Amino acid sequence: MSVLIFAELADGTLKKNSQEAIFYGAQVASQTGGSATVLAIGEAGEAELAKAGNFGAAKVLYVKKEENIMAYAKVVTEVVKSTGATVVVAARSALADAVLARAAGALKAGFAGNVTALPDTSAGFTVTRSIFSGKAFARTSITSDIKILAIKKNVIDVTAGQDTAPVESLTFDTSAEDGSAKVLSVEKATGAVS
Repeated sequence: MSVLIFAELADGTLKKNSQEAIFYGAQVASQTGGSATVLAIGEAGEAELAKAGNFGAAKVLYVKKEENIMAYAKVVTEVVKSTGATVVVAARSALADAVLARAAGALKAGFAGNVTALPDTSAGFTVTRSIFSGKAFARTSITSDIKILAIKKNVIDVTAGQDTAPVESLTFDTSAEDGSAKVLSVEKATGAVS
């Protein structure tokens, strides 16, 4: 199975939870005999993006864009279609949940959140999910052709290597989207929060 990992960027670097997602996605690819490709959207240098190889990625697809959730979802959907990915992985976050839910709808894909372990592929595709605020676990089978997984943060033990991954820049025209949301500015809080 070809695995696409949606990696979040912050301040020009791969977020820690994205490193977990890349490592997890690479393990799923290895388990199923596929390859792991990272999709990074935002602002980062090529050297930083190439570090995805430390966590098992074979390739990084990079889209330099800071837009809205609909644009992110459109990019993820198009990359899934163009790469033929059958599994999409991301670390659970507000951004990933919104993007992956929209992509799942567009792709008619099964979606499971709070995934805590590698899938069991012995009889289909079954994942273990944390439910009830982590007090219980559920085993969920996904039967769709495309499976989308949002892994729970801090449950994957990451072992970083020394490999780097080639980076390929992509461009998408999302300006013709429905126009229902447009980012006018981004302001981040700094300093102490009172």
